[in-house]
Amino acid sequence: MEIHLVRTSLGLQAYADEDYEQLRKIKVGSVVKANIVRPRNVKFHRKFFSLIRAAWDCLTEQQRINLRSVETFREQLLITSGFSEPLYDLNGQKFLERAKSISFAKMDEPAFNEVYSKVLDTILTIMVADGVSEDEFNNILKNYT
Repeated sequence: MEIHLVRTSLGLQAYADEDYEQLRKIKVGSVVKANIVRPRNVKFHRKFFSLIRAAWDCLTEQQRINLRSVETFREQLLITSGFSEPLYDLNGQKFLERAKSISFAKMDEPAFNEVYSKVLDTILTIMVADGVSEDEFNNILKNYT
């Protein structure tokens, strides 16, 4: 069971109606174990994907053909920005880098903020190399959020 709670002066209370219904299933006086996690900001998560989409749309046609998909582009941005883990073959030889997961379960808010910042820096480096100024890209990005 997963529920969202809000801290009040009276203690932890259900955040929404669905959470209240889940909480009602626990008998009064029952002892339960909780793993407290502060959820990431969903709007900021969406902003990250808008950033990726805007950068994808600024790439040249040949760059998009080479990358094949926005998902591959996202993975390459994460790897280039330093958020990857090595993959090894059966002999223990490193042969590939794989992008780290940015799922809510795998990354907290401060770590995701770092990812966003470094990926933005990587994107701006790519854009400037392709002749798009930082100001131009920021104006383009406004249309995606």
